[in-house]
Amino acid sequence: MTEVKSHRRKRSLVWQYFEEGDGYAKCLQCLMHLKTPTVKPFSPCTSNLSQKQPNIVISFKKEESLPPEGKEAKTINTKIAKMLAMCHLPYRFVEEKGFVDLVHYLKPSYKIPESTTFSRTIIPELYQSERQKLQQMLKHNVIEIASQHNNVNVAMTTDNWTSRAGHSYMSFTCHYLHEFEYKTITLGNVTVNESHTGENL
Repeated sequence: MTEVKSHRRKRSLVWQYFEEGDGYAKCLQCLMHLKTPTVKPFSPCTSNLSQKQPNIVISFKKEESLPPEGKEAKTINTKIAKMLAMCHLPYRFVEEKGFVDLVHYLKPSYKIPESTTFSRTIIPELYQSERQKLQQMLKHNVIEIASQHNNVNVAMTTDNWTSRAGHSYMSFTCHYLHEFEYKTITLGNVTVNESHTGENL
């Protein structure tokens, strides 16, 4: 018995991002309807429509990488930087294949900056930005209120802790109430190279 080989054309990976309809495709991200390419002769009506409505192939060709200095790219950079800081992750995490694959799947047009860009530029800029926000918060919630009412209750605490990398630090934290809401702000961290004895602290 002669084996019949299938000549069915392999389905494009494009269809991972679209839902096929009758003569159109719906984008699963923005829900926009795009005209699908056809080999049928164009009528004057369809020809005119094709000039106004792009097809899938043209749309993908027009997709470009996000400008590194653009607002969206910078927002994603900041989100990643905050994740590194809050989760105590090393800078090289942004170059791990699993993370790179995930980001590419979620936002193909976004290019992840190198780990050195995070360590030398993005994280320091984020630190300065957050530092200014805390200064403004303290100025408004503590200093200005104290000058108006001649009284404000502020507690200061200190504690030692060790990072996942094995480095020892001592933190200095401010605690106060503002409009019956508890506030706590870490004012600073210093490296502690000596033993955690009462004399050294």
